[in-house]
This record gives sequence, structure tokens and C-alpha cells, in this order.
Amino acid sequence: MSTISQDIGESLAVPVEGRDITWLRNSLQTAVAVELATIPPYLYGLWSIKDSASEVARYIRRIVLQEMLHMGLACNLLAAAGGRPQVMSAAQSYPAHLPGGIRGELTVYLDGLAAGVNDEQDVVRRVFMEIEMPEHPVAFAPGGEAEQFATIGLFYQAIKDCFHACAGQVPFGGVQMTYWIGSDEMFQIGDMGDVDRAIDIIIHQGEGKPGTPVQDLADAPATVSPAVLAHYYRYKEIWCGRSLRYDESAREWKFDGDPVPRPAVHPLEKMGPGGWPDVPPGLRQKLDDWNAKYKNVLETLEKAWRPPGDSGALDESVGHMFELTGKAEDLIAYQLEQHNPKIYGPEFKPPATTGP
Repeated sequence: MSTISQDIGESLAVPVEGRDITWLRNSLQTAVAVELATIPPYLYGLWSIKDSASEVARYIRRIVLQEMLHMGLACNLLAAAGGRPQVMSAAQSYPAHLPGGIRGELTVYLDGLAAGVNDEQDVVRRVFMEIEMPEHPVAFAPGGEAEQFATIGLFYQAIKDCFHACAGQVPFGGVQMTYWIGSDEMFQIGDMGDVDRAIDIIIHQGEGKPGTPVQDLADAPATVSPAVLAHYYRYKEIWCGRSLRYDESAREWKFDGDPVPRPAVHPLEKMGPGGWPDVPPGLRQKLDDWNAKYKNVLETLEKAWRPPGDSGALDESVGHMFELTGKAEDLIAYQLEQHNPKIYGPEFKPPATTGP
């Protein structure tokens, strides 16, 4: 059974010739954990937006769906390599570092969006953009984002290289799931072509193609549509309040396009270690109910990839995910009706720390 690699930096420090099939499986389990780790902070920020139909809410919702796709593809890649995805043990409490020590200086926490643009403390700037940071971002502002740290994209590239090096040992079997997540397909991994396709999707949807902010070089430098702009650049548009455009005369990308209106937000609190302390019993019950539903999501996800495979469990998990949104909205509405001085969002407690 695969185990979560303790540190991606240590994994990448292993000489290329020493990266065997065991290294590959361990690294892919870490990839599953990394993808899972991005979803709670993005959802928490999404649920702080009052108008779920707003442009920014639609952008973040699409990114969340793509992160779910990435997690599913990572599970299929692991199964293809002869491992079995562990979802329950991959979940973590917040605040936390990304699993495997990737971008080790980054603390990932749960917080609502800031009320205005260009706020340096905005979770979009401090967490979302940092998670999705490319190795060499375009439209780079001196004194702004650092670009010398290891990225998720570099980690996935090392996984792709190891797949090719170990191709003769990869069984390309195991329990794999297919599913449409939004407009994207979670597909099975049957050969090296599927490996390359899956990993390229994960890298390019998050970081963009090398040297561009888009998911496909065919889209650059043409006008960028919401469907093709990579996550890092979409989040930066949200943060600075301006869309990204290509300046033909200067031959460079700039965040000075059309306005991206900042939506009205609920003032959700930033969660500290251990969840919310000393909350009233009625609110505590709602928080515990939410955590129990989150546990259902993780349990059914893991069951889907458990031999002999259970596509019905995957359907069930998707149903639980939709229920999470309704319960989050109910949680916020309850506190507003109670005129609580602080508004607490879902805790995303992993099963190990969630009550029975």
C-alpha cells in the first residue's frame, strides 16, 4: 500500500537514477494529498461570497472543480502505477503546510475573501496565488511574487519523468474511475500517452503552459477566455481587480484589462489551530454536522478506488459534496440570523479529529 511521502523536497533530492517504482507510488500518494489540500481553502473563500452567481464566484467554482479533477486523475495515476489511493489519511487540519513539504514556507489557512482588491492580507494573495505559483510567472512584478521556490508543477514533472523511466514496471491496471467533472473528463490511465495527458492537464490548468498564462499554447497570445486561463493568473485577476491582457505593442502580458469586480462578502473569520473555540451549543452542533458530512465525502471517495472498485460510491461522494455547499450556506445564514458578532465557516476537520 502506498504511503504519503514525508517531504517532496527530499523526494526531488533523490537522484533521477534512484527514482524507482516505489518512489513513483509514494510520490503519487503525496500528489493525491496535495490536490485534496487545495480544495478546502478555495471552498471556504468561495462560500464567503454573498452572490454565488457573481463573476468571481464562478471563477473560483470552476477552479475547485478542476482541483477535484486533478485529485481524481492523481488517484488514477497511482492506481495505474500499482498503488491504491488513500483519501481518508490524506485529509489534514487547517492551518497546515501543503503535504510533502512543497512550498514549505507557505501556511495554508481557511479565511474568507477580503472586501477590497489589492489587500496584501487577502487569502487570494496569501494562499490561493501561492499554492498555484508557476516556476516562472509571466507578468511578474519586481518586488512581488518570488519565483525561486519549488512548485507543484516541478513535482509533477518529476513524476512524469519517473513514469517514463519505469514504464516497463507500470502495470497500467488497478481500480480506476471515469467521471465528468464540469466540462472536464476524469479518464483512465492505460498507457504513457494517458500519463502525459493527465499530468499536462494538472500542470497547465494550475500554472499555465511554460511562458504563458494559459492552458494551451494555441490560446496565446490571443484574448484569454475564462475556460483557458490558468489558476494562478485567474486568482491574480481576482486579487488586483483587473483582467489579464496581452499588450501587442509591448509584447507582454499585463493585469490592466477590464475590471474584475470584487463581490460583496460575508466577514468569515480566519480559522486558527484546533477549529473554532467556545462556540454556542447550537452552532457547535451545526459545525459537527458539517464535519460529519465532510467525513462522508472522504469515506465514499476512498471506497470508490478500493478494490474491486465502486462507481456508485463515487456518485454518492459527489452527492455529499453538493450537500456540503447547502450546509455551509445554512451555517452562515444561521449565524447571521443570530446576529453573531463573528461569522465562523466550516472547519474541514479530517476524520481522525472528527467526533463519531
